[in-house]
Amino acid sequence: MKSRIAMLFALALAVVLAAPAPKSLAGQKKKQEEHAPDPDEAKKQLTKLMREIGFDLEGGSSRSFLQRINQSKFDDYPHFEDSVERLMREDSIRINLRTAFTAPPTPEGLAQVAVDADMELAKKDSNAKPEHRQKQLTFDFEWTSRGWMINNISPRSFFNP
Repeated sequence: MKSRIAMLFALALAVVLAAPAPKSLAGQKKKQEEHAPDPDEAKKQLTKLMREIGFDLEGGSSRSFLQRINQSKFDDYPHFEDSVERLMREDSIRINLRTAFTAPPTPEGLAQVAVDADMELAKKDSNAKPEHRQKQLTFDFEWTSRGWMINNISPRSFFNP
């Protein structure tokens, strides 16, 4: 009798362990976070992100700025990284990024922001007159598990030292 009970218990335990686990609320929430936010929320997030990018550039924080870029999808990232680091090392930057338009995200989680950029560069080791640059820049974003990441910036020459 005891061996039958032990055998039934072992069989029941095997069935329980082999059955798929029910989905938890945490798993469901994670799935929801993988999808891009709705268009209104995305616009708010991208506007905030553009403001933070401006703070990174003015603060001379190349690391913070470059961490917002998806290196694997950004064409010729090493060259761009070198340009940005050199620019921030050699110049003090004042920048104003005014959002011209924000394209709502696609179902795949892609979005685009165009900004009117107005940048003043002053050489750190010189009293020369500051250089002034104005250009409309386009930032291509993709929604990832880490939030919005930059896939492309055009024209990149705006960040040349």
